[in-house]
Amino acid sequence: MANIHFIKDEKTIAILQTILDLAGPNFIAPYDAALQPFNANNLNQETLIQYVVPGGTSLQGYSEPSMTESMGSAINSMLTVLAPVISAYGLILPILGVIRGIIEVLCAMMNPFAVVRAVIRLFKKWIPPFISLFPPLAGVIIIISTIKAILAIVFFILTVVVPTLQLIIANIKTLAGAFGGDSNKQTRDAGKEKLTTMLAELLNQTGVMGALLPLLEIIMLILNLVAGLPCKKGKSRKADCDTSSLVKVKSKHNCDDNDADCCNDKVCPPELRRHAVKGRGTLIPSIFGEAPPFFAYKLHTGNSLVPKLKKYNQSMSDQLNPQLDEEIDEGCPPGGDDDDCPNLRIRIESRRGNSRRVTRAIAKVRGQVITIMSPSLIRMIGAVNYEVLPNYESLVMRNIIGLACHPDIELAKEELAIKYATIETPIVERFPETADLLDRYVGLNNNFNSLIGELSNQISGDVIGVVNKDPPYDDNINAITDIQDRMLALLNGFANDMISKLNGIVAKASNRFDSELEVDKNLAKANGQDIATIIVTPRDATGSVLTQNLPDGVDINVELFTDFGIISNQRRVNSTGQVLADLKSATPGVATIRAKINSEFISDLNDGVESVVEAEVRFVADATLPQRRLVSTPAAGAKAQTGSNSERETKG
Repeated sequence: MANIHFIKDEKTIAILQTILDLAGPNFIAPYDAALQPFNANNLNQETLIQYVVPGGTSLQGYSEPSMTESMGSAINSMLTVLAPVISAYGLILPILGVIRGIIEVLCAMMNPFAVVRAVIRLFKKWIPPFISLFPPLAGVIIIISTIKAILAIVFFILTVVVPTLQLIIANIKTLAGAFGGDSNKQTRDAGKEKLTTMLAELLNQTGVMGALLPLLEIIMLILNLVAGLPCKKGKSRKADCDTSSLVKVKSKHNCDDNDADCCNDKVCPPELRRHAVKGRGTLIPSIFGEAPPFFAYKLHTGNSLVPKLKKYNQSMSDQLNPQLDEEIDEGCPPGGDDDDCPNLRIRIESRRGNSRRVTRAIAKVRGQVITIMSPSLIRMIGAVNYEVLPNYESLVMRNIIGLACHPDIELAKEELAIKYATIETPIVERFPETADLLDRYVGLNNNFNSLIGELSNQISGDVIGVVNKDPPYDDNINAITDIQDRMLALLNGFANDMISKLNGIVAKASNRFDSELEVDKNLAKANGQDIATIIVTPRDATGSVLTQNLPDGVDINVELFTDFGIISNQRRVNSTGQVLADLKSATPGVATIRAKINSEFISDLNDGVESVVEAEVRFVADATLPQRRLVSTPAAGAKAQTGSNSERETKG
């Protein structure tokens, strides 16, 4: 229990103890002999002031331990470090926009092979961490860290208010006993000065509340920003013109064309898209120039897109070589083979039992009929399946399409669009509970300062009062107690509101592709006692751990599923943010584990195909277990099964 000698009321001591229990061991009440001295190093390590900034860096308090007097010193030192970081982040955002523009220029380039591979690598390796810096994604961890910092401030003030006001009340009672009817003005002024000094100390201690206010204004501006993926047309909202940048530089930018679209239908015609032209047709022999018999064939497709391919077709060698004495020269892009020269190729598959498949260049397009040159097609005459295969490297080289239209690059862009589907939605829209955060904090600051003003009037006004009153200061003591109660109600109500906001954010912030599911070993003894530990790490779209160092009352919903064995003892380790559970079995078998975070299965994304991540544990009798290792495997094409009777579920 709190041990402050001038607080005698058991109810007040109980209130103070409740505050200390809620705030945590690093929040020390002033004048509490039971908690002095304290470990100043622990104050800088307080979980609520481990502020995660975009890019994964964590900031904390760095106050000098020998000079640290309270949690307020550590909070203030953390805010001192945070101020330039948040300000610099605001300056970096225009630079990120320029880089986005450069990426869009690269996507419009027209050099095949090596450049295609380089841009694919750009989209898959370098762009994801780059995109994670934009406010709609990075804002999640920013707002969570900000609310934690606000809670640290509120808890600190709560631990300061009660002891300080009780000390003021105790001194008023002491002064009342010391002053009699014959006390002179000088004596009364000395007593008033002592009380005023205590009030000044309270103002100094609670001044940390105002230090966060200018930073919070910048943070809320950042949380209102929108962004977009490179080479993909973004939102066309008039409101975005007012919220798309912190830098209010006038420009002639059209708000209805936010982002460059490097691969629209004008640049990437629908007939040249991947798998666009395919179907069933009839293959028959044909006469083509001086080509030998059964060397040329016509494919009757009946496909309305085929005539549109005529203007793109160029396969000079296939068209002319059968008619000339020697083969002609044809320009091919560097790094390619001879087969990479024609613009359009076609894959033909026999629908008969032999299931032959041949890929050849298209020699001619006339209406819905395609001419192909190949003597090997003689065994495929009749009904066939076909698909036109545009030679994208050749089309890029000849300026027919842009680099961003290459199907591998389009696939990489599609994966980004799936993984970062919320990038065009500002944080304040995605998490409506954050929209009023600045107003709520300003209201808290104003209301608290108003109560401080009332307290100041009680002390600096006619506190010593009418000397013949018995007891002389009862009215002031009652008023100060009332102010204390209103301060506690104000701060406690605000803290509960912040915890509710945090729960609302954490419940929607997880990213199923970045979250992780693992087991600490993939072999265990089937004796009902050997335990394999399931490890789930909830992360947001930037890869930041969502559930690390959360305050009491905030948690995330994690559900675990297995088709074998028993899951028990699910818990979250606050220092790491990981959710752990035990898996064991009394009989041999293989357990396949899946995990849901906020009702979404942890998943993997490969080549545009989403699959549920699974972890396996094999329970064996009398097993000799290998060295422990982490195992996590994606279930290719696996379907999420939540209602199966064969699954045992443990809900977090």
